[in-house]
Amino acid sequence: MPPYGPRLSPAGTPSAVTVGFVDMTRVASDSVPGKAAAAEMKSRSARLRNQIKAREKQLSKQKADIEATLASLSPAERETKAKEFQKKIEAFQKFVEKGGKELQKREGQLLSRLYQSTQKASGDLAKANGYAAVVIKKELLYMSDTVNMTDLTDETIKLLNTTPSVKK
Repeated sequence: MPPYGPRLSPAGTPSAVTVGFVDMTRVASDSVPGKAAAAEMKSRSARLRNQIKAREKQLSKQKADIEATLASLSPAERETKAKEFQKKIEAFQKFVEKGGKELQKREGQLLSRLYQSTQKASGDLAKANGYAAVVIKKELLYMSDTVNMTDLTDETIKLLNTTPSVKK
C-alpha cells in the first residue's frame, strides 16, 4: 500500500483523524503578542517617517540657500556646492534605504516570534486534546470526509494571551 493512502482500521474502513487549524491573521490581529507587534511596527514606522520628513525639510532649505547664493559664486564654487549637495542627497537616500531594511528586519523578527509562540501554543492544545495535527488555515487545500476539522484559533489566542511569548 502506498504511504500516502488512508489509514485503515482493522475492519478495513478509514479511521477518522482529528485536525485543528489556526487562522494566523486573527492571531496577529486579536492576540496580545500580535497587537504588541503591530503597535511596535506602527511606532517604528512613524518614527522613521518623521525622521525622513525632517531630513527632507533640511535638504530643501539647504537647496534654497544654495540657489539663493548661486549667482554670486564662481563656476568652481558652484561645482563644489553641487558636489557637496549631491553627497547629502546620496546620504539621505542611504538613510531611507537603511531605515526601510531595518524596519523589514524587525517586522520579520516579530512575525517569527509570533509564529513560534503560536506553534507552541497550538501544539500544546493539540497534545492536550488528542489532535493528530494542527495546520494554518490558508494552507489547507483538500480535506477528506474522514477528517474532523476544528478551529483552534480562539483557544490558541487565549493561550497566547496568558503565556509568555517565545523570545528570539
